[in-house]
Amino acid sequence: ERSDMKSTALLAVLVGTLGSAAHARADVLDDISKKLVTFEGEARELGSGIKKPTGQPKKDDVMTRRLIDAQVAFGVGNFDNAALLLYDYVAQAQRGRDYDTALYYLGESLFQKNDRVASRTYFTQLVKEIPSSKYYQQSLERLIELSLILGDTDGVDAWLADLDSV
Repeated sequence: ERSDMKSTALLAVLVGTLGSAAHARADVLDDISKKLVTFEGEARELGSGIKKPTGQPKKDDVMTRRLIDAQVAFGVGNFDNAALLLYDYVAQAQRGRDYDTALYYLGESLFQKNDRVASRTYFTQLVKEIPSSKYYQQSLERLIELSLILGDTDGVDAWLADLDSV
């Protein structure tokens, strides 16, 4: 009889423990379910604000990539490829925000290719059109160097005066 009572008491404790564990597990699952519903709602809200890409890259993005490709080509010494990419950039009707960078690298690429006259054209364009450029001083220096190489002193006095004022 005592062992039956012990067994019954043990069974009651075990059933109580299992019942409270099952209840605790149900509470945890209920909390997880509520969080999932909340996260799903937030994900739908975020997703509704995202626009599908048009498939066509913006012209500014294409031109920026072209300029970066040209700078990479210049950096590895492929001045022909850099010059071709930069000709295209500079020839655009609408100037990009990095127009001065393109002019400078085009002039420098041509200089490195020993195309001195064409190089002078783009350095001169940068100096005349964009005196606020971060490449202004380097362009003036290159123009003075080109005047010595080409034996053409036209504009040298003005470039020297501009260089002194920088």
